[in-house]
Amino acid sequence: MNVKLFIRSLVAVVGVLFWHSTTVSAQPYPPHPSDPNATVIGTFWVSLQIGGKGGQLLADENKECSIGMEIVVYRTSGGRVDYVLNTSSIHCTGDCAGVVDAIPTGQLFGMLSQLAVAQGIANGYTSCGPSCSIPTVTKVYQSLCVSRTGSGNGTHFVSCDITASCEKEYAVCCPPGASGPSITLIGTTPSGSCGIGPGGLPCQTTCQ
Repeated sequence: MNVKLFIRSLVAVVGVLFWHSTTVSAQPYPPHPSDPNATVIGTFWVSLQIGGKGGQLLADENKECSIGMEIVVYRTSGGRVDYVLNTSSIHCTGDCAGVVDAIPTGQLFGMLSQLAVAQGIANGYTSCGPSCSIPTVTKVYQSLCVSRTGSGNGTHFVSCDITASCEKEYAVCCPPGASGPSITLIGTTPSGSCGIGPGGLPCQTTCQ
């Protein structure tokens, strides 16, 4: 799947792909993994649409599954805007049986990570200039290790260790005439290691 084109198509219909945090209740905000002095400046929700007509990853148009997640926006002590994925907020709606189960954990978090950047640009948190030779660089942090339980609409994720994180660095630009922003992953840095999670279940890495 061409993720860059996928993100562009999502931004084109951004109005139906997020909710303000006031409409959905989630768990307490995860801390910024690398800057204890970073402050929360906002939150938003993204929704990954899978299946259905024009959907992603599946050829079956009879199933439409939506995977939602809360994104916490931090301003670091150095002034950069970062995004932190709230692992425990992930929820599935629609016809997700056999759909979300087929997506590997690392791939799912990778798509949600890029979608967070796309929505952050649309919301005005991250600037997006016309030159791709001098892009804006932004970072997304997600739990490095998660415990995945349930299936279909009952799928849940819990961070195994809040001190272990995966840092993803993206270069973004908005060339004139393009249908949406160019969002390119330029670096991935894991911090920590995965072991056994809650209930004795093995943890899965989200960093790929």
